Amino acid sequence: MKQWRGQQSALQRRGSSLGAALRQIDSTENHVVDFSERLDCFIREPKDINAFTLANTNILTDIKDLDESIQRELDQLSSFDSESSDLGPSDRSPLTRVVKTHRTSLDKLRQQVRKSEAAARALDRFLMSLRTVEQDISGVQGAPCSDARVLQDCRSKLALIRQSVDSLGDKAPQLDLLLQGARLSVTRDGAPASCLDMVSALVLRLEEADGSLASQQHSVQREQEMRGLGLRRRTLLGELRKVQEAAERHGLKEPTMPAVQQRLRVLSDLEGQLNSQHTELQRLREAHSQGQEGEGNPLEELKTQWEDTQRAVADRQEQCNILLELLKMFQSCRSYLGTTMQKAEQTISEQASYMGKENLQRLIAKVHAIKEDLSGLGTGMEDIRGVCRQLQSHLKKIPDCNETPFEAEADGLVDQWLDVRAQNNTLYYTDL
Repeated sequence: MKQWRGQQSALQRRGSSLGAALRQIDSTENHVVDFSERLDCFIREPKDINAFTLANTNILTDIKDLDESIQRELDQLSSFDSESSDLGPSDRSPLTRVVKTHRTSLDKLRQQVRKSEAAARALDRFLMSLRTVEQDISGVQGAPCSDARVLQDCRSKLALIRQSVDSLGDKAPQLDLLLQGARLSVTRDGAPASCLDMVSALVLRLEEADGSLASQQHSVQREQEMRGLGLRRRTLLGELRKVQEAAERHGLKEPTMPAVQQRLRVLSDLEGQLNSQHTELQRLREAHSQGQEGEGNPLEELKTQWEDTQRAVADRQEQCNILLELLKMFQSCRSYLGTTMQKAEQTISEQASYMGKENLQRLIAKVHAIKEDLSGLGTGMEDIRGVCRQLQSHLKKIPDCNETPFEAEADGLVDQWLDVRAQNNTLYYTDL
């Protein structure tokens, strides 16, 4: 009886161990099928990307859970030896072969899962780098700026970002191969894509950003240039107006040759100031020819002012030269007339109450000669009066020249000429 009971107990333990082993094997078989389906589902589902972010945010969690589930199943199989100690060799041998087969299947599944997980995590890190670069590009673009130097700094930053993009471009083909090896497909907004495609999209975004900044920079620089040209144009206009006003304002304190010569020197200085601005005028013309500044012709006013200023200086220089010639003519005529009349007056004063015949004859000859000289002064008198009228006419056009005594002086010379002529005629006829 005791032996029978021992056999019964051993048989029960064998049955229990065998049942537990069979249940474990059956469970493992089910799990292997489930794990395979989950992995196939993970592989078949495209990894869709939107805005450089995985559309399914649970992908990494799902594959991690699958790996952990396989590990737990492997741990369960590892306990088979201890749980099947009550089985004999005839029972253990076929069970061990089945467990080994399942362990091999699970190991293969785990390798595939970890390969897929590694590829998925590499993709996630790659996408994070893309997002960082995209944010950097957006940060550099920012709000519109009106400072050319700031815009240039932004473009310099984009050049540095381009280095990061180039680095990602170098890594993209390797990641594409890694994904291909893990049998993972990638889509972007539902369309098939590769990591290299995403880098290309980022390069395009970078180029568009740089193009936009370059356009802003050009506009700002052009605007600054136009403001600078406008300031230079207004400055030159002001200088030209000063020269013109100085030429128009500078008068003649007295109608003399030294005063006219002094006025010519002042006008010559003004002409020098005008000529010194010619280079700036040429530069403004060249700058204007390279690009229009707003509507119309902004240099038209400057051109007109330049011509007006040139005319103002040149006209007054010509006026002074005419005055100098007229003053020389006036002085020459006055000198000649004055000398002739002075000789006549001296001759008249030489008359005495009584003189010898010889002296009388000499006096008569001298008076006769003076009479002819005085008679010939008529044309000279007309000439000097004409010169005086011209002087008067020109002097009236000059500011501050209030004294114009030439006509009065000419009238005085005519009166003196008539008086001396009358005295000389009286003397002539008396002596005869």
